[in-house]
Amino acid sequence: MAGHSNKKAITTPIAMTLALMMVVTASTAMYFWFSQLQSQEQGSVDSSQTKLFDALSACVDIPTFDYNTLDNTSNAVLQNCGNAKLRIGDTLITDSATVSSTPCSFILNSTTCDVCPFTLDVGAVQSMIIFWNQTTCAKNIDSGIKHQITMYIDRRATASRSFVPAPDVTCGVALGNQTTLQNGSAIASYFAKYNLTLFNNGNAEDKITLTNTTVGACSSAALYQNLSGTPVNQITLAAKATAAFFVNQTTPGGSGNCNATITATSSNCASKTSTLTTVTTYS
Repeated sequence: MAGHSNKKAITTPIAMTLALMMVVTASTAMYFWFSQLQSQEQGSVDSSQTKLFDALSACVDIPTFDYNTLDNTSNAVLQNCGNAKLRIGDTLITDSATVSSTPCSFILNSTTCDVCPFTLDVGAVQSMIIFWNQTTCAKNIDSGIKHQITMYIDRRATASRSFVPAPDVTCGVALGNQTTLQNGSAIASYFAKYNLTLFNNGNAEDKITLTNTTVGACSSAALYQNLSGTPVNQITLAAKATAAFFVNQTTPGGSGNCNATITATSSNCASKTSTLTTVTTYS
């Protein structure tokens, strides 16, 4: 018999089934790969959109800002006008401030801000004091010149706020208007009350300290805010303002002189003083 091959060929139905299974498997793998890729891309887009919306919705404002040249401090108010909570003056995200028209920038932290670090909730406002002596800016902030400050809070810039530092502080104090209000004898002693006027001749509010010393036979010399006998040792006066106070001198019996020297000293400029001596002669 002639040679006969025993090999069997794959039938057409089986071949079609295998090909279909391969197509389905490849399609499934591609579907899952595409779905995962799309999910990653969507997540990236969502994250970018979230960051964009956060940036667009963030808002920090400085409603008020001043500069006190007397102690190199500023009173400022921050307002959260956005829709995200802010953390100010912490170390997680560095917050800073810059002043235009002068080389000045500094970090907001517990050394330059009295309430830092603090949280500023949505819609909240917070008062703060900036200590310029703790920055490199104080010597560059010229009085009488308009400046602008901008703060950068959690990488968000505030609206700029203009401020003009007050002129340099000048001081001046004076005592005067000595008038005898009352005198007389009581139980072998003599007393006298004098009306005095204190002047603040400076260009800024000043706390003026009053002291007195006695010379002669005075048994006492006290300073009072009013005739009802309220003691006083310091008077706060606005610029160019005046205030009245009184000195009450008491002497022993007999005769002699009693001198009370009152000294007024400026708190703004401790070198500025004024003295006045009231002299009581009794017999």
